[in-house]
Amino acid sequence: GLAVAQTPVIDDLLSHGSYSFDPILETGAWNTVSAPGWATVLTGVNPDKHGIFTNAPDSIFTPSLFEIIETYRPDLNTASFLASESFGWIDAHTTSSSNGNISDDSVSLLTRNLIESGDPDLIFCHFISVDKAGHLSGFGPDSPNYLTRIEETDFRVGQILTSIKNRSTYPDETWTVIITTDHGGIGNSHFYCSLEETRVFTIFSEPEDLPDKDCFGLGELAFEKLLVCPDKNIGETIRF
Repeated sequence: GLAVAQTPVIDDLLSHGSYSFDPILETGAWNTVSAPGWATVLTGVNPDKHGIFTNAPDSIFTPSLFEIIETYRPDLNTASFLASESFGWIDAHTTSSSNGNISDDSVSLLTRNLIESGDPDLIFCHFISVDKAGHLSGFGPDSPNYLTRIEETDFRVGQILTSIKNRSTYPDETWTVIITTDHGGIGNSHFYCSLEETRVFTIFSEPEDLPDKDCFGLGELAFEKLLVCPDKNIGETIRF
């Protein structure tokens, strides 16, 4: 869908940044469910270690990026604005949060308001309309509804980038923008481990920021950018 939809903002990031189209989860090993997928992105490990296998998780066994930042850099301001209630374990460790279950437009507005009037160090914003469109009318370029939702998300990303550039302190700041997803899709669903369901994209606004493999490197990249230095013993459970 991304290759067919009209996405000038994402296309510009692809042209000037770096990107990967590697699967986020090991093909043939883990089912493609949203909460486990995002837990993998934010912890750097697969479900057998972080312990989230469904969209109604009780707890997470591996510290997420936000929890580690809260422990080692409590001076940093973090935020999570989410269009889903499956991420409560994120909100518990952020300075600002939406507590999930809000519209994509609200996610964009909250993100832009914080960027324009606050001093955030890390923001995680989650849009859900593309996933909903895939379930309703199909994941793929043959679904006009799916393509429209992708294009609307591209517009929202552009709004957020504009808010960043409009900051009075922007000339003296370094911003890294990362766009990724937790799974692909086939037909009207995702759950199993076909290539269509596990293949995702990860786009980085800076050309030198591409991790060695895939989304597992997002936490490591964030640590580097935010000067977070976790205890080396964490390496026994976290793949950073």
